[in-house]
Amino acid sequence: MFRFVAAGVPVWRGEQYNLAMFPLSIRAVVSVFSGKKLSFIVTPKKREENKDFRLIWPQLTVIVLSIAGMIVGTFRHVFGLGVTLLGLVVNVFWAFYNIISLFVVVKALYYNFPENWNPQPPEYIMKRIKMLENK
Repeated sequence: MFRFVAAGVPVWRGEQYNLAMFPLSIRAVVSVFSGKKLSFIVTPKKREENKDFRLIWPQLTVIVLSIAGMIVGTFRHVFGLGVTLLGLVVNVFWAFYNIISLFVVVKALYYNFPENWNPQPPEYIMKRIKMLENK
């Protein structure tokens, strides 16, 4: 869908983030139907060294289940237990697509900023913002 609408603009990263943020999307839909407000979680503003896997457990669960599904499907096909080759190929394709897409959050958990990283926007952007504010 993204590729069709974008008409040649690279959208792979957007597709990844869209799929990887499925827990938030589900919570938003549930909150609409239940009438409860979504709580706002403040993003930490300082660099943290520990890796909190609780942040990505839904994505890791889907990755593990996708791998397990590929293994079970392959064994079922090999032993003639009702899985056609076409069905196996289609499901393995989508499992790989999901794994690659969801892996962006695992990669983000392990990302280390460069030593000289500055969280401030570059000066040329700040000049442009100031210019727009003065109009």
